[in-house]
Amino acid sequence: MKKTFVTGLAMASFFAVTNAFGQGQQEWDTPTAIPVDSARVEIKKQIEISVDVPGTLITLTPNERGEIVKKGQVVVEVNKEKPEAELAELVHKAEASDILIDFAVNTLQVEELRLQDMNDRNEKAGSKVFTDTEIREQDLAVVKANAELKKAHKDKEGFELTAKTKEIELKQYTRIAEFDGIVVDLHKKAVGASVRQGDPIMTIVNFEEMLVTLTVNPVYKHRINVGDKVLVRPITLSVNGVPQSGGAADSPFRSSQTELPSETITTSLPQESSANDICVGRVTFVGAKRKSDAENSFLVECVVKNKVEGLAKYLLNEGS
Repeated sequence: MKKTFVTGLAMASFFAVTNAFGQGQQEWDTPTAIPVDSARVEIKKQIEISVDVPGTLITLTPNERGEIVKKGQVVVEVNKEKPEAELAELVHKAEASDILIDFAVNTLQVEELRLQDMNDRNEKAGSKVFTDTEIREQDLAVVKANAELKKAHKDKEGFELTAKTKEIELKQYTRIAEFDGIVVDLHKKAVGASVRQGDPIMTIVNFEEMLVTLTVNPVYKHRINVGDKVLVRPITLSVNGVPQSGGAADSPFRSSQTELPSETITTSLPQESSANDICVGRVTFVGAKRKSDAENSFLVECVVKNKVEGLAKYLLNEGS
């Protein structure tokens, strides 16, 4: 199978796109590489935690930036004593309805027996021991008892439905982490703080996969397809001859010197980092045209598996 590669120095990263299935320096240095004009690393999965009701924060876990959260973990909770008390009251009323239902059942049985007895006595006597009016009144008593029984059942159902609604409402007072991630912002919130509906409380980011956007010359468009393999490696800058990984505030291709009282720091051209710093991903979208590009360069979007460098620390970062 003919291999297709895309590589190039970007503003803060070194990239390769390939149909090959290996990973390492040999694959990275393939001579058929396609140059990449620029590249940008963005967050793929991020969520801003807020609550749908106003209240006072009673739980904020974690409570420091950089801490790790796990999927399903309770991270934010607002005081919910009032809705909890209302729910307890509804549950109590639903349970109390059982007593009224039992009473209505017994009442209906008594009224039905009384009506049956009146009809039986009239039939045995061969005469009207009970007048038609008395029979109709007793029949009405049976209907009334049956209606009261139905009402008791409906009242209980109403309390149970309201209780379920209150249970759903209670969930709005608590938020859980939808995925594993790292807390990157607490929005100046702490336990005891008052929050309004929709106020941002915590931002969680998952760095395990990053979205990488490449800018590629259109002559190579026919050689890149969705699903192609992507190799990503950050460039390295040299400061006073000591390699420093990461990007620069401006272009890393520009040399600069900054005079300090005791030393001179020199930022040189980017150097290649270790082959162990290569991250692997796949092309997810090809073909969006850069509107501001006179050369009609096109964008290639990729999802790349990030590498862990330490606790809550990853190789690829947003903005690289």
